Amino acid sequence: MAYFEARDKLAFSTNFKGTLRRFASIPALKRLYPFAQNIFGLRYLDFVYWQIFESLEDIPMLDIAWNEPWRFEDICRLPNSCIILILHNGFAHGTRALSYSNKRLAAVIGVLDAVSHFYRRNKINHPEDIEIVPVNSETLLKLADVAKSGKAIICAPDLVNPTTGRCNLLSMGMFHFAGYANLPLYYFDFYMDEDCILRGFIKGPIDLSLGPVKAAEDFIRFCKSISGRNLMFAN
Repeated sequence: MAYFEARDKLAFSTNFKGTLRRFASIPALKRLYPFAQNIFGLRYLDFVYWQIFESLEDIPMLDIAWNEPWRFEDICRLPNSCIILILHNGFAHGTRALSYSNKRLAAVIGVLDAVSHFYRRNKINHPEDIEIVPVNSETLLKLADVAKSGKAIICAPDLVNPTTGRCNLLSMGMFHFAGYANLPLYYFDFYMDEDCILRGFIKGPIDLSLGPVKAAEDFIRFCKSISGRNLMFAN
């Protein structure tokens, strides 16, 4: 990728999708992809985009083409709090999109040290305005307070599986909390199509009347159908 940046720097900054397509078309990369360390289980083009993001300090961030833009706009207009579940994928696609709306945000974060740097790299708008809820013994108590503030609570409920080394275990905590707090629950997921367009999909508000397990099973099916991710319940 450093070679591409040095050789085609202008196109890299002005036609990033074209550079991304050319880079992804390298036959050797396609052959090596199945053997690469792919902690998020990303599809090929998403994986290439993530590797470029990880390799270079500053790259253009692709805008999201929402399948149902009105659903995203409805979330931004919600007067009360809601919960948005998004898988870890190396980016902050959903958080970035929401940060440019008028909706106030909170984020449940497991690793706090690199949050500021990660948000800056993802070009989050006013990252200092996002309320960070750390994962610890007081998380649910803190979320109960946040739920009264009218903020959209963003959380990635997938965990690293120590057996596979991938984020393919699903925590039930936020599904239980959504039912307990009686908050609207939404699912976001993303994938990059063959034209290097970043597609965003939203499902919700989710019917929680059948319980958190059914809602979690629905989330697993949703992610499988969009990004192809395979999730299983954490013990």
